[in-house]
Amino acid sequence: MILKPRYESLELELLKYLHKRMNLSEKDHLNYLNLNKGFIGEQHFDEWLHHLPDNWLILNDLLFEFSHSHFQIDSMVISNSTIYIFEVKNYDGDYYMEDDRWFSTSGAELKNPIFQLRRTETLLRKLLHDLQLNIPIKAHVIFINPEFHLYHAPRNQPIIYPTQIQRFFSRMMTTAASNTSSRHTQLAKKLISLHIEESPYTRIPEYTFEQLKKGIFVRSVVGLLGTFIKS
Repeated sequence: MILKPRYESLELELLKYLHKRMNLSEKDHLNYLNLNKGFIGEQHFDEWLHHLPDNWLILNDLLFEFSHSHFQIDSMVISNSTIYIFEVKNYDGDYYMEDDRWFSTSGAELKNPIFQLRRTETLLRKLLHDLQLNIPIKAHVIFINPEFHLYHAPRNQPIIYPTQIQRFFSRMMTTAASNTSSRHTQLAKKLISLHIEESPYTRIPEYTFEQLKKGIFVRSVVGLLGTFIKS
């Protein structure tokens, strides 16, 4: 059961508007492409979540602040006995690891998604402890794109590759109890109430009205533009 659906972020929605109406800077255009690609990957992952038992609780796109730190969760699944959290990556192409460092085959270094996942898991565990809840957490990075490959990865990493996703969900449903209770629903609603709507990471490009291409009026992103702009 999806208790918190997934929507495009306000940042992505705004960039889509502006992309049609002006020439974005190279930095903003790259940010737009990355955000859009990430959202598409998350949508593909959502298709897998639809196979889970109906009474498992699904929360998408969570943003929390705890202990003066912000952390995001792409998808959370609450079963009877476990909370699963997923970091979804839509990388394509070949990558490799050297120790704990990640690189593309062009030599460009990436942020280690395992470090990001572990930080998220730690902060979520502390948040649950603060709520006086002791529920096991299982965290995984999901690589959703079938064109992705990672060389030299240790076997003990919490990574699910594209070819493993179906088997992973099959095991997940057979090893965890399927029934949830009102206690789990209350937990999910509490977490949703703690979700922060406006991300501190949002980057809004600078623009003027004169830069925007004129045409039919459409509604802008509420709260960011605060008015109507021309398409």
